[in-house]
Amino acid sequence: MKKLVLVVLATLAVASTAVAGVPGRFMQYPDIQGNTIVFSWERDLWTVPAGGGVATRVTTHPGTENAPKFSPDGKQIAFQGQYDGSPAIYVMPAAGGVPQRVTFMGAGPQTIGWTPDGRKIVFRSSHENTFRPITRLYTVTPDGGLPEQMPMERGILCSFSPDGSKLVYNRRGNEEYYWKRYKGGQYTDIWLYDIKANSFAPLTDYVGKNAYPMWVGNRMYFVSDRGKSGIANLYTYDFATKRVEQVTDFADFDVQMPESDGTSIVFLQAGWMHVLDTATNKVRKVTVDMPSDRWELADRTVNPRDYIHAMTVANDGKTAVFEARGDIYGVATDDSRPPRNLTNTPGTRERFPQISPDGKRVAFYSDRATTRSTRWTSRATAPGPS
Repeated sequence: MKKLVLVVLATLAVASTAVAGVPGRFMQYPDIQGNTIVFSWERDLWTVPAGGGVATRVTTHPGTENAPKFSPDGKQIAFQGQYDGSPAIYVMPAAGGVPQRVTFMGAGPQTIGWTPDGRKIVFRSSHENTFRPITRLYTVTPDGGLPEQMPMERGILCSFSPDGSKLVYNRRGNEEYYWKRYKGGQYTDIWLYDIKANSFAPLTDYVGKNAYPMWVGNRMYFVSDRGKSGIANLYTYDFATKRVEQVTDFADFDVQMPESDGTSIVFLQAGWMHVLDTATNKVRKVTVDMPSDRWELADRTVNPRDYIHAMTVANDGKTAVFEARGDIYGVATDDSRPPRNLTNTPGTRERFPQISPDGKRVAFYSDRATTRSTRWTSRATAPGPS
């Protein structure tokens, strides 16, 4: 009996090892509905239990599928895909299946969400403007048809109140800029729109990031960099008191791409996935195993001539140096010697080479030291630093 138990345990251990993948990081556009999270990774859509575990690949098309959004009942996923070439909005069963195209315009429409009743998909697009594109919010039924512009004159993100009578939205800007303490024209502000009264009211006056508004109960969660560190964190806005409170306190990297089902919020931070419980405001990290062959990271031969970013020629015209894929290459202008990789440093990046007047040395920038502005030198005809 003991031997049988040991055999069963060993078999389970082997099976567990076989299905486990590499730790998932740097996903994009996560969304949550109940106990399931959907996200984009390796240009495909994946799902994983909200508690973490092994992810399941939902799409396999060679193009890019991203910005997935669960329907309110969790049975469908709307997303942006390239099944027919140019990006369009598609809808498919949450468990996987054949996607159905629902939009037929250019300008790369992006999925934003669903109306609370689940009857329409919300997306953004700038297809109605050409000279100076203005992004607007639209709705379309999952069966396709002619999209309808939402009442706001412009918008990039939005979230409805539970009864669908109001919504909070980002009127303009870029929700994912990564310029610290940015105060320029691309910053995002948040407005309230009352659908029945057809009235508008600004909710934020901070000049900076106020992005990803999410209506949860009687509060709005959003991302802002208004803290002293300039790092974007989650905040709440109380509709009754208009009080703003900080929820998360990350000090290294921004909170990015949050989405909510009205109970939980899934977001990315430092490339890792997290879930926040809005009842307690406690955050937990979601560990995701990705069963992928990682073919894009496999070793392969690459010709550097297709990736040249900078070059210079010696004064005597006999030698040229090129920057390509993070290395510096020396090339004779005739057939007197073969091309040489002068730096050969796979773990660092070298840029902007310049040959000395006598043609014997090369100066360049490298991030191999503690700062990115350090200048190194190398012999112009032999690999390795001086």
